[in-house]
Amino acid sequence: MHPSPKVESTVLSLAFDHTPSRLARELEDRESARSGVPLAQARTIVARRLNLLPGTLENLRRNRVKDVRQRVADRLHAAYLRELEREHAALEHELQCLRATGRRPDSSEMAEIAADLAKVRAALKRGQ
Repeated sequence: MHPSPKVESTVLSLAFDHTPSRLARELEDRESARSGVPLAQARTIVARRLNLLPGTLENLRRNRVKDVRQRVADRLHAAYLRELEREHAALEHELQCLRATGRRPDSSEMAEIAADLAKVRAALKRGQ
């Protein structure tokens, strides 16, 4: 079994910074890493998913905005929460797989996943 890509640093950074520009940057970076595509293509994917123009995300990423409309901020925040929920489900699944293969509860892998789960849960709690 190959471990899933970890995004713990992203979870921690997002947990304390909910600005639209930060959320846009993190969503683009995560999509680029997950899909294995260049940032410009990831931006298009994220923009389509959020029903925004790619230029909006680029402007947010480069801090070229004076004011962000509430609907844009709401969409970014909702997408961020969905990302955290997706990460939570992936970590839960990974933990179940380790348990099913007979890993010891005190193994380093189990402890690492449990710590990541705690971080995601805390970020979800703060985000909602």
